Amino acid sequence: MRWTLFLLFSLSLTAVAECMRDTGRIETVCGAGPCLRDRWGEVYCAPHIDGSAQLDRYQNVVCSVGQCRRSIQDEIVCSSEPGGAVFTNINGEVDCYGECQLASAGACERTFTGPLDEDGNLILGPGQPPTGFNGYRPPGRPAR
Repeated sequence: MRWTLFLLFSLSLTAVAECMRDTGRIETVCGAGPCLRDRWGEVYCAPHIDGSAQLDRYQNVVCSVGQCRRSIQDEIVCSSEPGGAVFTNINGEVDCYGECQLASAGACERTFTGPLDEDGNLILGPGQPPTGFNGYRPPGRPAR
């Protein structure tokens, strides 16, 4: 029984792939896959542990469940399969495992964990639930 609990706990630790602190905020954003900051310093994460988060030509983060590659037309082309591979063929075109799709900002995820101290521990007051995204956007930052 102890080994089963230990194994389940160990597997749950690997479920979250990455966390990053938003620039200019005290909250941290976590995602299932890799995370990246956009031109405003806001963090967006891929929706799958083997997915992709990349900057497009406008420095906005776009994501996919599969791996991605920039095409010769400067589009970010991704596999539609979770963790699916992409490669550039001999003609310079992007081929994908499964279907090819364009990465999108809508595919990204942002899960706020709340404010963290210097050691990365969640700061909560007595009886205070973890904070979530409340729609706050600093002045000068456009809505996505």
